[in-house]
Amino acid sequence: AQVRARFWPLPLLSGTLLFPIDASEATWHLDTNSKITIDLPKIEEKLWPGTPPVFTDGPGPLADYQMPALPASSDDVATGGSALVASVAPETIVQKMGQRPNDLPAQMHGCALLCELVEADPGKCLGAANARAIPVLLRLLRFFGHQPEVQLAAWRTLITMVEAQSFLRKILVESNGMKLILAGLEAHRADEAVLTQLAIGCRTLLPATPPRLFVEAAGLELLVESLTAHPTAPLLGEVAGGCLHMLSGVNNIIRRMILRMEALAPLLSLCGANETRQSLHEVTMGLVLQLSKGDTACAQLYTMQIDSAKILELMRRFPSAVSMQADGARTLASLLTNEQAVLDLIGHDGITHLLGAAMEHGEPLRQLAH
Repeated sequence: AQVRARFWPLPLLSGTLLFPIDASEATWHLDTNSKITIDLPKIEEKLWPGTPPVFTDGPGPLADYQMPALPASSDDVATGGSALVASVAPETIVQKMGQRPNDLPAQMHGCALLCELVEADPGKCLGAANARAIPVLLRLLRFFGHQPEVQLAAWRTLITMVEAQSFLRKILVESNGMKLILAGLEAHRADEAVLTQLAIGCRTLLPATPPRLFVEAAGLELLVESLTAHPTAPLLGEVAGGCLHMLSGVNNIIRRMILRMEALAPLLSLCGANETRQSLHEVTMGLVLQLSKGDTACAQLYTMQIDSAKILELMRRFPSAVSMQADGARTLASLLTNEQAVLDLIGHDGITHLLGAAMEHGEPLRQLAH
């Protein structure tokens, strides 16, 4: 095995490994101390000679180490269950999962422990990452991703880690994490809970994902299919709609694709069925506003799906929400392209509503209302 750099003709590191490794699963990353960590997964599940045991308390071989049980109830927490979990090193959990990749109960238990550790102490995420937690979790998804509970557990853990250390987002994308999300969206389209978790993962990784690659992998279609397959799932609509909102700001090609797939219809329907869910309305209004910025080809599709009556209906549900009123006013302005559109706005008391919003929210809304 050799480690080389493009700018140097000689190997930086070379040697013979004791046993075979799975080269297809090998990864590398930079940690916060400017060190390179190279992950070489073993083919055979055993410790190599010279491997140091990883413990927080006491000696003993890693093979004999038993991961602690999660507290099953509030009574267990009160009697010290959480303290037991908190005393465990995340490196130990990841190494134990890496030793037994085909032991599904151990993998699921490890996911739950890692989540609890990182949520309680985000600093422990670095230890888990350096112990190659991301390759271990992605391998779990590749081998057992057809099971809904695996999708839920693995992605919850990965998202928790990214929220704790944002640099892991790029590592996860470079390790084909987004491809696994898209594969999961297609395979579990009937499972609302799994689709919601995967949509959260998609929203988490999108800032580090090239839009073109996402679109070419049918990401837009899978998000819209998730919305249409579960028309009564407000959280799924909110998260998937948020992903579409992010993507719609890229260019007119993506705006046109979203409009052609009629993604607004299920979102507007969800808003009508959840009139008090402000976050869902804000996501929908934000997407509508982004789509209103399209070119002529977009405008033709846009005006077939949106009119002033629908926008005013959304605005009137949250008259005190400044962002809703501001985005709504901008969207209404984009619709005023002819005399009939102006008459429609007046006919639905749009002028009255805008003037009232301007009086309530001050100068920014006054300018928009004007």
